[in-house]
Amino acid sequence: MTESVLCHICGHKYKREYINVHEQACLLRWHIANAKLPENLRRPASCKSSSGTP
Repeated sequence: MTESVLCHICGHKYKREYINVHEQACLLRWHIANAKLPENLRRPASCKSSSGTP
């Protein structure tokens, strides 16, 4: 059985073999959405933790 892991950006579960592709697309969507916010509400990009947990 394939193990599921959480995306550190959106928190959704994905199969381990697809998580890297998903995270690249998810981060791009996050940057687009974050850029549309007023400057005082923008946040720095989330970094993947070394422990593998969000």
